[in-house]
Amino acid sequence: MAHRRRPQVRQHRGREVRFPLHFRQHEFRPDSGGDGQHRGGLGVALDMVLETQKPAKGNTAGDGARHGPCGMLGGMDGEPHHYRLLSEGRDPRVLKTKEVGIELRPGDCLEIRSSGGGGWGPPEKRSAEARARDAEQGLVSKAV
Repeated sequence: MAHRRRPQVRQHRGREVRFPLHFRQHEFRPDSGGDGQHRGGLGVALDMVLETQKPAKGNTAGDGARHGPCGMLGGMDGEPHHYRLLSEGRDPRVLKTKEVGIELRPGDCLEIRSSGGGGWGPPEKRSAEARARDAEQGLVSKAV
């Protein structure tokens, strides 16, 4: 018998009190899970804004930026993970997944997009009803 854990919604209030960050966005990332008879799980879209008086330094520590999680038995791969730095007066900058000493200015936004899971089984075996439900629930941007 398989035991499934309930998804946890992370509370950011405690982090916002302890660290000079504002979590502007934290939601599921539509279209990030790989297509398949069973669709891969969604990644997360997270935007953190630096709320300091002075510049700071930051680090990233992630994986999966070149290739998303693999689909299995004919399922499609999930979308890969990526980070971007959005800073007023500068072009958006794609960050490496393991980068140290990133110069951050007050008001900068770290845009984090976590990878989606790989799909399982051939996509053509997913029913039209399941695809319509995916679109209705916002897992995908449109029914395919």
